[in-house]
Amino acid sequence: MISINEGKEKIMRKEAVKAAAWLMSACLLMGSLPASPGRTRKVSAAEPEIEGFATKEELLTDYSLSGAADKKVQKVMFGQNGRGAAQSWYIAGKDPAEENGLVLFAATPLKERQWFYSPRVTHAYEANWRCEYKNNPSQVNGNHYGGSEIRSVLKDMSSDPSYFSGAEQRVMRETAIRTADQENGSIYTTKDKLYLAQGELGSKQISVGTNEESNVNKGLKISLNQYQDGSGDWFWLRSPCSWYDLCVLAARSGSAVDYHSISINNAHHVAPALQMNLSSVIFASSAPAASFEGNQRTKGRALTMRYDAGRSLGSETILNQEKVEIRGVAGNRYLVVQNKNGAWRKKVERETTVSAKDVMIDGVTLNSFKNCKVWLEKTDADRITRATRPNQTETPSAKQTFDFYGIGTSAGKDVHFAQLEYAGGDHAILHGLNEYGSQIHPYFTGRYAYIKVRSKEGKLLFFKEYKGTDWTQKHDTKIPMPEDARVSIYHAEPDRLQTNSDDSLKKNAFKNTYIYVVKDHKLVSQKLEKQQFEFLGLGDWEFAKMDIIGGSAWIDTNYTDYGPHCYFQNQVYASIIIKDQNGKVIKKKEYIGQKNEPVGSEDILLDEGYTVTIYHAEPNRLRTNNDQQLKQHMKENTFSYIYKNQKLEEIKR
Repeated sequence: MISINEGKEKIMRKEAVKAAAWLMSACLLMGSLPASPGRTRKVSAAEPEIEGFATKEELLTDYSLSGAADKKVQKVMFGQNGRGAAQSWYIAGKDPAEENGLVLFAATPLKERQWFYSPRVTHAYEANWRCEYKNNPSQVNGNHYGGSEIRSVLKDMSSDPSYFSGAEQRVMRETAIRTADQENGSIYTTKDKLYLAQGELGSKQISVGTNEESNVNKGLKISLNQYQDGSGDWFWLRSPCSWYDLCVLAARSGSAVDYHSISINNAHHVAPALQMNLSSVIFASSAPAASFEGNQRTKGRALTMRYDAGRSLGSETILNQEKVEIRGVAGNRYLVVQNKNGAWRKKVERETTVSAKDVMIDGVTLNSFKNCKVWLEKTDADRITRATRPNQTETPSAKQTFDFYGIGTSAGKDVHFAQLEYAGGDHAILHGLNEYGSQIHPYFTGRYAYIKVRSKEGKLLFFKEYKGTDWTQKHDTKIPMPEDARVSIYHAEPDRLQTNSDDSLKKNAFKNTYIYVVKDHKLVSQKLEKQQFEFLGLGDWEFAKMDIIGGSAWIDTNYTDYGPHCYFQNQVYASIIIKDQNGKVIKKKEYIGQKNEPVGSEDILLDEGYTVTIYHAEPNRLRTNNDQQLKQHMKENTFSYIYKNQKLEEIKR
């Protein structure tokens, strides 16, 4: 046992080592590092370190709970606990087996009063536990972690939105951990997103992260002297006692790993570990996710992760350290400024400029943005805070970009399958991407997105369609963009179409379609005008509708009890026929009097010169939004049109 005085001496020696290391580091930095352009330094006389701000690289290398003198102790916020409160975690370090894998350990219990396993008997091994053995056993003890109730509870937590939102679950990685089987004298592997720490009787340390079969206690160390959960109560480990089949080891802050009165049917705290995938994280800040304006102290607060928003939030550019120029920002975005004293937030949208003198942090008005971190951010409903990269000082790009995303992946990001980039001139570039080598969105077996470009005269210049079952491909294509060209962009899930200026590029949508005209080498969003046809039946009930807009004919079929008009037994009551320039039938839709058609919506792309023929047995029940243009030349209850200049023109008969 270590005496109290010996413990104090150890702590004093650690503090002395920390102080010496800090002084040496500061001298080296101030005396030997050149101030070369673009170089980032943690500490210098001109650029002091901002406490409560960490890049992704710093998150992976600078923090630990092992007690090492060269590591910092830091908490982060992620998910919620069983009471619905925000959950804090200690950073344990980088998982040795995974790139961009940050291991966290619960700073407070996710759940209180949970038993390990209730049956007090040896029981049969079950394959559905998914424990990886060299040879599966037939029997295991009650303290077997792989088949325990507490592991089932952790599995449920990891997929429960009351603990972790869907987006948070996607950035949690499974970790392969090895655990001893007391009954069979062997080691097995489990792979879970939430798991208990490993411990050794009498040790002042526990371990988390990927370990080894040859040494289950090898992993990222957590010092129980440094770990403070505020309760002082026991929390479960996954390690079985080596001599008693109804006993599992446990730990508590400031103490050593023990087994005293720890039986598997006792109730103790659940403090698990997890691994975050930092691939899409760009930095973390102790400034809480912005939800209101004003300033706030950040010292001593837990960090909140900021995920890369790309160009979807707009841009902020620092000019001469005196002002921030903000462009292309839609609503519900915040400008955040952080320095060593705290953080300041302001809600911004559209085009605006913020002066340093507009910013007050902890009672002090700024004279410049020097020694500050500046970024834009927005927090989603699922607690994911997306941000721009801080301190962008280069000239903002004049490019207009559209990023096409699809189904979410196990990597925690949506499939990024294409980007349309236009920077003026006579052409744009369509970048086909292959980030994950997967299908775009297999739930959509048909059209998922498209890009269509027509000349001013209506000539088709370019068309690219993406089906959900297509595989992502890496390929760049040059797209002609002459002045006055008309560009149509469709995405089945418009929230997965991101632009670098939502305010100017994602408006005036109709049924997930956006229309632009090239004006002065810039894509200008168009207010969409539609031609509307309503098909009414018995009792003037609308059984179908067709809208001509944005280069498409949208046909919607509605539910009816007995078909559009039950008096027209086995007769065509209405129809729509679309043909191309050569007379080939592109679409034929018929509505039989007493027959119910499947409810749904169809999008038929129209090209210049296509013809549309509409028949209605009771033409007075065919309604349009402009009868003067669309219902003047009927023949045998039929109306005929040609598609010219982005609209239907009625053909005289």
